[in-house]
Amino acid sequence: SGLPDSRRRIAGNWGVYDDVDGAARDGRGTRAWLWIRRRLSRGLNMHADLRLDGAVARADSSLHLELRQRASEAEPVPAEVRGSVLFGDIPDMEYSAVVGSFHLF
Repeated sequence: SGLPDSRRRIAGNWGVYDDVDGAARDGRGTRAWLWIRRRLSRGLNMHADLRLDGAVARADSSLHLELRQRASEAEPVPAEVRGSVLFGDIPDMEYSAVVGSFHLF
Protein backbone atom coordinates (compact mmCIF):
# COMPACT_ATOMS: atom_id res chain seq x y z
CA SER A 1 0.00 0.00 0.00
CA GLY A 2 1.04 3.62 -0.44
CA LEU A 3 0.80 4.48 3.26
CA PRO A 4 4.05 5.43 5.02
CA ASP A 5 5.21 2.97 7.70
CA SER A 6 4.15 5.37 10.46
CA ARG A 7 0.51 5.15 9.28
CA ARG A 8 0.33 1.36 8.88
CA ARG A 9 -1.15 -0.65 11.73
CA ILE A 10 -2.33 -4.09 12.70
CA ALA A 11 -5.46 -3.95 14.86
CA GLY A 12 -7.64 -6.46 16.63
CA ASN A 13 -8.10 -8.24 19.94
CA TRP A 14 -6.17 -10.75 22.04
CA GLY A 15 -6.60 -12.79 25.17
CA VAL A 16 -5.77 -15.95 27.08
CA TYR A 17 -7.99 -18.80 28.22
CA ASP A 18 -7.85 -22.15 29.95
CA ASP A 19 -7.76 -25.16 27.63
CA VAL A 20 -9.95 -27.24 29.95
CA ASP A 21 -13.01 -25.03 30.46
CA GLY A 22 -12.39 -22.09 28.08
CA ALA A 23 -12.44 -19.54 30.92
CA ALA A 24 -9.99 -16.64 31.29
CA ARG A 25 -8.80 -15.87 34.80
CA ASP A 26 -6.91 -12.63 35.49
CA GLY A 27 -4.95 -12.86 32.25
CA ARG A 28 -3.75 -16.40 32.96
CA GLY A 29 -4.40 -19.49 30.94
CA THR A 30 -2.97 -22.37 28.97
CA ARG A 31 -3.77 -20.93 25.53
CA ALA A 32 -3.47 -17.51 23.90
CA TRP A 33 -5.30 -16.05 20.91
CA LEU A 34 -4.78 -13.02 18.68
CA TRP A 35 -7.52 -11.90 16.26
CA ILE A 36 -6.20 -9.55 13.55
CA ARG A 37 -9.14 -7.66 12.07
CA ARG A 38 -8.88 -6.73 8.39
CA ARG A 39 -11.37 -3.85 8.66
CA LEU A 40 -9.52 -2.24 11.60
CA SER A 41 -6.00 -2.63 10.17
CA ARG A 42 -4.51 -0.05 7.80
CA GLY A 43 -1.88 -0.14 5.06
CA LEU A 44 -1.71 -3.94 4.80
CA ASN A 45 -2.82 -6.19 1.96
CA MET A 46 -5.27 -8.38 3.91
CA HIS A 47 -8.16 -10.18 2.23
CA ALA A 48 -9.74 -11.49 5.44
CA ASP A 49 -9.27 -11.62 9.22
CA LEU A 50 -6.52 -13.76 10.73
CA ARG A 51 -6.65 -15.57 14.06
CA LEU A 52 -3.67 -17.06 15.86
CA ASP A 53 -4.50 -19.63 18.52
CA GLY A 54 -1.84 -21.55 20.39
CA ALA A 55 -0.56 -23.24 23.52
CA VAL A 56 1.38 -21.21 26.08
CA ALA A 57 4.68 -22.81 27.12
CA ARG A 58 6.05 -21.87 30.53
CA ALA A 59 9.70 -20.93 31.12
CA ASP A 60 11.78 -23.47 32.99
CA SER A 61 15.28 -22.01 32.58
CA SER A 62 17.36 -21.25 35.65
CA LEU A 63 17.13 -17.51 34.90
CA HIS A 64 13.34 -17.66 34.82
CA LEU A 65 13.26 -19.71 38.02
CA GLU A 66 15.49 -17.16 39.78
CA LEU A 67 13.35 -14.23 38.58
CA ARG A 68 10.21 -16.04 39.80
CA GLN A 69 11.73 -16.61 43.23
CA ARG A 70 12.72 -12.94 43.52
CA ALA A 71 9.20 -11.87 42.57
CA SER A 72 7.64 -14.49 44.89
CA GLU A 73 5.61 -15.90 42.02
CA ALA A 74 4.45 -19.49 42.34
CA GLU A 75 3.46 -19.84 38.66
CA PRO A 76 6.05 -20.02 35.85
CA VAL A 77 6.12 -17.04 33.51
CA PRO A 78 5.05 -17.50 29.86
CA ALA A 79 8.02 -18.05 27.55
CA GLU A 80 6.43 -18.69 24.17
CA VAL A 81 3.23 -19.49 22.30
CA ARG A 82 3.00 -21.92 19.37
CA GLY A 83 -0.08 -22.70 17.35
CA SER A 84 -2.15 -22.38 14.18
CA VAL A 85 -3.05 -19.46 11.94
CA LEU A 86 -6.63 -19.37 10.67
CA PHE A 87 -7.73 -17.28 7.67
CA GLY A 88 -11.27 -16.28 6.76
CA ASP A 89 -14.56 -15.20 8.27
CA ILE A 90 -13.52 -15.90 11.86
CA PRO A 91 -16.93 -15.58 13.62
CA ASP A 92 -18.28 -18.25 11.27
CA MET A 93 -15.58 -20.91 11.59
CA GLU A 94 -17.25 -22.93 8.82
CA TYR A 95 -15.71 -20.51 6.31
CA SER A 96 -12.23 -20.38 7.87
CA ALA A 97 -9.16 -22.44 7.00
CA VAL A 98 -5.92 -23.28 8.79
CA VAL A 99 -3.23 -21.69 6.61
CA GLY A 100 -0.09 -22.10 8.68
CA SER A 101 1.56 -22.05 12.07
CA PHE A 102 3.23 -19.43 14.28
CA HIS A 103 5.77 -19.16 17.09
CA LEU A 104 5.81 -16.12 19.41
CA PHE A 105 8.61 -15.78 21.97
